[in-house]
Amino acid sequence: MKIWEILDLPKTNSLPQIRKAFVDNFCSVRVQFFSVEGFLVMREAYIKAIRYARTGLLESDEIDPADKNLYLTAEVNGYLQEILKLRRSVLPENTETVLPKEVTSRFDDIVRFFVSMMALHEDFYGRIDIKNWRDLLQSDLLCDEQIVHHLRLPVLRGCAANPLLPQNVWVYLDLVFHWTDRSYNMPKEYAREKRVLGIELDPRWNLSFGLFKQERIQTSEGKPDLILPMWDHARSQSLLPPDTTDYELYATYRMNARNSIIEGNEQEAERNFVKAAEIFDRDPDLYVIYFEYLNAIKDEGKLKAIKELHLIILNRLLDFFPDHFLFLLSRAEINSVRQHPDIVISEYKKLMQRFPDSLMVIYQLSEVYSRSGQNAAAKKCLRQIEKSYASVQERLKSGRGYTVDPLAVNEQIRLNDKVFEMIQKRAADTKERDSFFPRKFKAG
Repeated sequence: MKIWEILDLPKTNSLPQIRKAFVDNFCSVRVQFFSVEGFLVMREAYIKAIRYARTGLLESDEIDPADKNLYLTAEVNGYLQEILKLRRSVLPENTETVLPKEVTSRFDDIVRFFVSMMALHEDFYGRIDIKNWRDLLQSDLLCDEQIVHHLRLPVLRGCAANPLLPQNVWVYLDLVFHWTDRSYNMPKEYAREKRVLGIELDPRWNLSFGLFKQERIQTSEGKPDLILPMWDHARSQSLLPPDTTDYELYATYRMNARNSIIEGNEQEAERNFVKAAEIFDRDPDLYVIYFEYLNAIKDEGKLKAIKELHLIILNRLLDFFPDHFLFLLSRAEINSVRQHPDIVISEYKKLMQRFPDSLMVIYQLSEVYSRSGQNAAAKKCLRQIEKSYASVQERLKSGRGYTVDPLAVNEQIRLNDKVFEMIQKRAADTKERDSFFPRKFKAG
């Protein structure tokens, strides 16, 4: 069977028409006659038609209903089971569910709305564009509180089955369905969905999808359309091949790496990070997440074991952000235990020139001097910190520092305070030790 026959649609590259055809066909099948096999064929036709609309490419428009590669995934089933549950709730033999009249009077519209959500979610590039969600969620259905209440949990379960959505979409959905409203108690059986929601709404775990947007480009030579990632649009279009990166697979690995970090599963975090980087290595978000994870590890032995990976990540981050203070400082710190002291000292001195307001750079330099036996130089660095601390902090807080980036300024203020506290504590510990061991009783 051809995909256009299955969708009952003339061959087209119109995404709205393809989505509508899928929704029309799904809703036309009465729930009593629904079959998973038929749904999978319809879904495959929809996926192929969407791919053709976005790329202009179609290897084959034939679908074999007996193809064993067509199977129901947990992600697809998340929406499907909720839709079937809704449709069964109005069957004559159903005596368990009593629906409000506001729901029963518009039940066909409600089902169609939910199927439209599933259709949008099935299209990766469509679902990461918040405009598509705004258009869909402006339905007059959602002006009725009873209907919103009826859809609240089914929609959450459908989205949580495949939570690969930008955070701004999650925020918008939450505004519509009020999942995090304090007056609403989530049922206990939705514990997993509640946990997914908490992660996706947490600003600390926000992942950008901005790099994954694609557009159809018609070449001047009349060749087939090219699909160019947004960062390549400025280059000559005629010289660029079609972009074949599987961004959905990449985004899935990136999400899994993030979730493994949250769960504390180090092996899975590293495995998913490497898989993601192998597919696409031009997304700074991937490296920032893993860098922050490594920075949170306090076990010195573990940090030494993964220092090569840490350094690879830092070097890649510095490709994106060559002047980033914290990344440069972290790289120097890792190099301080890998390279000859003279090379490390030279690197720290260059950092001192680039970031003259950072006392942490001077402090780490003193540590390198101390480890290499240059105690006089180390003490000189510490005295410099004590002498300049007050004036440097006043300069940074008044906006007269050498660094103009507000985030870097705040980080330098925080680290300068930390350095001064460490020096004071070290001085206090030395004074306390000397009080117990007067100079004349010390060895030698």
